[in-house]
Amino acid sequence: MWKNRLKANIDFIKINKDCSEDNIMSAIKYYEKIMPKLYKGFSPFRGFIHSVVMKYRGLFKPTYREVKSNDLRIVAHKSLALAAQNFMISMASYGYDTCPIKGFDSKRIMKILKLSKKSEINMVISCGIRTKKGIYGKRFRVPLDSIYHKL
Repeated sequence: MWKNRLKANIDFIKINKDCSEDNIMSAIKYYEKIMPKLYKGFSPFRGFIHSVVMKYRGLFKPTYREVKSNDLRIVAHKSLALAAQNFMISMASYGYDTCPIKGFDSKRIMKILKLSKKSEINMVISCGIRTKKGIYGKRFRVPLDSIYHKL
């Protein structure tokens, strides 16, 4: 769906001119020129050529270097994970609990959702209203001081 999202972003930028003309032109150039080149076909050969070009360009100025086909898959999954995080936080603001599920039958889900064989499912998110008694009993949380360290 990246092509649809790309067009939607360009249309939004053109309608809502909230920044300087230079920033608007830079954003439009990014979406019209750079993104299509980056995402056009996840071919390993194309990705290799693109990575060589970016390594050379990186000698002279700061450059985005994760341009191989596998790099783009990873970037897409990271972006989706961030979107899922926002979704789960939003659901909490409406009083719903969520649970990201990474272990699932992807083939069955792809069939149910009628997705192509090339599709990849990042995660499944269950949503609902928590019961007072919990699933297994009292809710367990890892102690904050064991995962958070102030520097």
